Amino acid sequence: MSAEPPTPPGEPPVGPTRRTTLKKGLAVGGAALWAVPAVQALSVTAASAQGTSAPPPPPPPPPPPPKPTGKCISHGFVLVKCGKKYYVAKVESDGRVGGAGNQDRDYLASLGFKTHYVERGCPPGFVGAKTTYQGEIALKLVVPSTCTIVAGSATSYDGSFAANGGGKFAPATVVGNSVFFRQSDDD
Repeated sequence: MSAEPPTPPGEPPVGPTRRTTLKKGLAVGGAALWAVPAVQALSVTAASAQGTSAPPPPPPPPPPPPKPTGKCISHGFVLVKCGKKYYVAKVESDGRVGGAGNQDRDYLASLGFKTHYVERGCPPGFVGAKTTYQGEIALKLVVPSTCTIVAGSATSYDGSFAANGGGKFAPATVVGNSVFFRQSDDD
């Protein structure tokens, strides 16, 4: 315990002294001044020891996805039935959606589809986008649930297809109500 600062001779002490504090404490019963130090025994079981360890560090982030390959094609189109009407829906290289042109209709006719009854334009609700599909740059056309895709009519178009020894048209990939148009669909 530290000693009280000395009081100059002949002057009364400032504040309570240690001696007066101890006397007052003994009069109260001493409990207020002195508490017996208590040690609590801790028992740690194997089960509780596991719960007290730090959580494991988080896993490292996944590697970035590979960059898509290929180049975006000119456009893609598909014959769809909406109610009792048929349309040739088209998605452009920038994701815009609209009705297909005569060249696209003529191509579908060459495949045996009867396109003379096809309506002009494209009904609302179709969504187009430039995206990736199986690691390749692609165009995507989402067909509304009120319409159905006519099997075998989904077609990718690009002038570069002809440079590979084929025509300018190639089949596209249908997944549910979405159509993906990409370069490798002609493989």
